[in-house]
Amino acid sequence: MAQKKNTSKKKPNNKKKYKIDYNRLVPSVVSIAVIIGIAIFIIISANDTTNTNAKSVQGKPISTQHKTETIQSGAVSVGNGKTFIVASDEQISYALKNKSSLSQKKQQVIDSALSLIGKVHYFWGGKSEAIGWDNRWGNMTTVTSSGSSTSGSEKPFGLDCSGFITWCFIQTGMTPDEVYETVGNGTWNQWDKSQPIEWSELQPGDFAFQRPYPTSEGNHIGICIGYDDKNKPLFVHCSLGLDNVYVTYADDIFTVARRPNIFS
Repeated sequence: MAQKKNTSKKKPNNKKKYKIDYNRLVPSVVSIAVIIGIAIFIIISANDTTNTNAKSVQGKPISTQHKTETIQSGAVSVGNGKTFIVASDEQISYALKNKSSLSQKKQQVIDSALSLIGKVHYFWGGKSEAIGWDNRWGNMTTVTSSGSSTSGSEKPFGLDCSGFITWCFIQTGMTPDEVYETVGNGTWNQWDKSQPIEWSELQPGDFAFQRPYPTSEGNHIGICIGYDDKNKPLFVHCSLGLDNVYVTYADDIFTVARRPNIFS
């Protein structure tokens, strides 16, 4: 019996065959990676640039990476026959035991103030609008503001006493302009934007001044953080005599209590 001839036609294969040209592919991938890398670098650089000529600088979170001066508790002479009693860690902890009962803004101000203990030098005329760490702090800088024994000298850049107060309030989420308007910038402005209270009325977040205005002498300001176990108030401040941020007692420095209008 004869076999039938297979007359069915074989279907053509329309699929195209692609050959990968690795000599072209590899440079293309590398180029894309380089472009992405450059874009990431530009974004990071833009978010982390410190412009020393601008009023505002982008800061970084305060952390243990920033050098901390050794803080020793006890009496420390600050010149002109004045003495500060530096509080111990135990005394500070006791003063903060009721901090959670304070308003959120008071907690933020106090936490911000304490975050700079031993980390930022006193610098006459030193101000900062940074959120977090100011990259200028610690850099040797000429003191350009007049009126201080340090004027014209080179010192590690930092904050003065009123600049420290301003920076603490900026950390609460307020803009610098809002802080200048409600809290003030400079001891005279901060005095003017606060109300007189009795020393016995001091609460965490209140201000303490060295002397009342008007005065032709210099002044100093600190923030009350609470009371020790003997019911004595403690204050955090950036001190010229101590050349850093410390928590101390009022001693013979702070004599006048004021409540910031923002907390009145």
